[in-house]
Amino acid sequence: MNDNYPFIFANTTGAKWVARIDARMRIIAGLIAVVLIAALLNPVAYLLLTLTIAVGCAVLRLSWVDFKRFLAIFLVMAAVTLTLHLLFNRAGQIVIARVLGLPIKQEALIAGLLFSWRLALFLMAAICLTKMISPDDFATGVWRLLAPLKRLGCAIDGIGMSFWVAIRFVPAIFAQYHQIVFAQKARGATFDGGLITRARKMVPLLIPVTVAAIRKSDILADALTVRGWGVAAERTFYGYRPLAGDDYVFLTTTVVWGGVILWIAL
Repeated sequence: MNDNYPFIFANTTGAKWVARIDARMRIIAGLIAVVLIAALLNPVAYLLLTLTIAVGCAVLRLSWVDFKRFLAIFLVMAAVTLTLHLLFNRAGQIVIARVLGLPIKQEALIAGLLFSWRLALFLMAAICLTKMISPDDFATGVWRLLAPLKRLGCAIDGIGMSFWVAIRFVPAIFAQYHQIVFAQKARGATFDGGLITRARKMVPLLIPVTVAAIRKSDILADALTVRGWGVAAERTFYGYRPLAGDDYVFLTTTVVWGGVILWIAL
C-alpha cells in the first residue's frame, strides 16, 4: 500500500535518527507544539516557535513539493482569516485605510496577521509531525499513550483498533480513487472544466469508491475474526521496543524548550 497518496502521513523524512525515537515521544512533541500554538497569541512566542519549526523542517529535510502544498493551503486559509478579521473585528479606533467604504482598523489588521501566523504554524507543525512518523507508528503510539486508561475501564483496545483502521483506510481509499480515475481516463473520460463541472464529473466516482471501501472493510473484518480479535484479554504487539536513553533525551529537550517558550510568552 502506498502511503504517499494523501498529503498526511507521507513519512518521507531523510533523518533516520528521528525514526529511532519512540512514536509516543514524537506524538507528545507534536502535541506540545500544537498546545503552545493554540494557547499563546504572542509575537515573541510565535517567532520562537517559527524558528523551532524551521529547524525541524531542516532536520527532516522537507522537499520543495511539501512547501508548495503548504503554501497552497496556507494562502487560501490566511486570505479568508484576514478578510474576516478586517470585516468583522470592530476592536480599536485607529483607521488606517478604507476599502469600498469599509474602514480597515489597525487592531483588526494586527489580529488578522497574528491569526494567519497561527494558521501557518499549525500547518507546518502538522506537516513536520506527519513527515516524521508513519501511519502505523502513529496509530500504535496513540494506542500505547491511551493504554493507562484501561485501569479506568475504558475500552482502549477497541478505540485503538478503530483509530488504526481509520488511519490505514485513508491511503487505501486514495489509492482506490486514483485507480478508478485512471481507469476512466483510459476509457476516454475527461475531468476538465471549472470547479462545479469537475465536481459533477466526480459524483459518479463516489459509488465505486464506496463499494470498494465496503469490500475492504469486509475483508478486514474477516481477517480480524480469523486472527481471533477480541478473544485475548490483553492486546499484544508484534514489535515492542522499550523506551531508551534517546527517547528520554528527546522528550526532556522538548518539554524544557516548550517551558522556555511559555515562560517568555507569559
